Amino acid sequence: MHPVFALATPPAKSAICIFRVSGEGCLKGLSKIIKNKGFEPGRFHVRSFYSGDRLVDKAGLLVFKGPNSYTGEDSFEVYAHGSLAVMSSFVSLFKDVGFDEAVGGEFTKRAFLNNKMSLNEAEALVDFIDATDDKGAALSGGSLFGDLSSNISSFADEIDQIRAQLMALLERVESLEAENQQLRVEVKQTAERTDAVAVSTESKRNWTNTIAVSGDLRARYESFDIDDRDDRERSRVRARLTVKAKPTDNTEVGIGLASGGDDPVSTNQTLGGGASTKDVRLDLAYFKWQVKPGLTLTGGKSKNPFFRPGGNGLLWDGDLRHEGLSLAYSGDSIFLNTGLHFLESDTKRSNARIAYGFQSGYKSQIGASKLTAGLGYFKISAAGQSSWYDEDFFGNTVSCAGDTCVYANDFNELELFAELKTIVRDQPLTLFADYVQNQEASDNDTAWALGFKFGKAGNPKTWELGYTYQDIEADAVIGLWSDSDFAGGDTDAKGHILRGAWAPSKKWKIGLTYFINETGVELGDGNDYNRLQLDWAYKF
Repeated sequence: MHPVFALATPPAKSAICIFRVSGEGCLKGLSKIIKNKGFEPGRFHVRSFYSGDRLVDKAGLLVFKGPNSYTGEDSFEVYAHGSLAVMSSFVSLFKDVGFDEAVGGEFTKRAFLNNKMSLNEAEALVDFIDATDDKGAALSGGSLFGDLSSNISSFADEIDQIRAQLMALLERVESLEAENQQLRVEVKQTAERTDAVAVSTESKRNWTNTIAVSGDLRARYESFDIDDRDDRERSRVRARLTVKAKPTDNTEVGIGLASGGDDPVSTNQTLGGGASTKDVRLDLAYFKWQVKPGLTLTGGKSKNPFFRPGGNGLLWDGDLRHEGLSLAYSGDSIFLNTGLHFLESDTKRSNARIAYGFQSGYKSQIGASKLTAGLGYFKISAAGQSSWYDEDFFGNTVSCAGDTCVYANDFNELELFAELKTIVRDQPLTLFADYVQNQEASDNDTAWALGFKFGKAGNPKTWELGYTYQDIEADAVIGLWSDSDFAGGDTDAKGHILRGAWAPSKKWKIGLTYFINETGVELGDGNDYNRLQLDWAYKF
């Protein structure tokens, strides 16, 4: 039967809490949330439990293999810290991995169905739990342990013997209860001493101990087959290094360096120039402040705060860094992302502009599936302005007077999006759709994308496949920030994106991407644009 979970201890603040999980496939789910750390049935372990890359808790673990368990199924118990926040996190974690929350009596029902308990014993167990006096406990306890059910009408002496055994059992239960009460007192005292030591340690801790260093390296081979151009090949590298620190529990600061030039949507560096040295630039410089749980303020040069369904680049390239302020709220089912972005902050320059936008959406967990849907609005005042980067408008319509060209339109972009994550044949599947319309353009104002991703190249010897089809009319989105690889970064383009990747180890990934695109669809000559990328990437 499908795995279920339940909190076995009262849902109140305590030193520890206990979760029980039972059902076919529950140990596979367990392996995912403990990052494939091993376990031995019947042996007590201490393991770290993760939701994605976030540590939920470091807790005790006891595994039982069916049929040698209470329910007769594979099952396990988790002995976690007893805060309400930890309990809530484990409930969300179990639901995310596909476990259902058990209804009352579910574990006993499964024990009965798996012939681990008779119907009489099951009923007696309920009576035993609900007993309010010694007599009720004795009667139900007798049925529970199978003594009262045999020869009750024929052998009065055996009934007396059973009654005596039950009374002895009740005395033992009372003794164990007293021992358990004493144990709870000792556990509470130990927890109080531990908390006191933790507070003392925290007060003495240097914030520099929270510094974390991460990054990635990627080598890329590219080939181009574009109409009216010579075929082209090149080799590129990307190197990124990020240093993060937490001066306080609710504050994070970070700085990141990356290879490449000043392109806002690329940190790739083309190799050549006789082995010349390559540029390294400021990629990140930000702070994050958790105003309260679920509400975070970010400022500086940071990662894009807006949700990208399926990770696609219809509106935003994955390498784009937000420069300004953003505020993000994430609740159980509702999320809201807002951002204020400086296109040019120096008011002495003629093209000084501020862009802003918001996204609002709904998140729903349906069994093993997660649905995210919402809408966004982004305002970029560009009409009459020159290009902000490299004198290139990346396919957007321009108005020119002599040698001077400016944007012909503002970009008031309305976005509708949806993403569904589920499990198919034990592999993650993501389906997504993204639709954008520029309310300020009179024509060529629409962009859309549909795609999927199957599998995940993360753990050793895992793989993934992906496909996207998108159509971007000339003035639907600002070309400066959209996907720099699709159609060479230009709008007025459409076509396919095929992706595949394989992870030989947890840190390494080999990827292949092929773009089959058409550029100048409405305003140009309709040229074919084919691009192949082969990547070798390492994360640390």
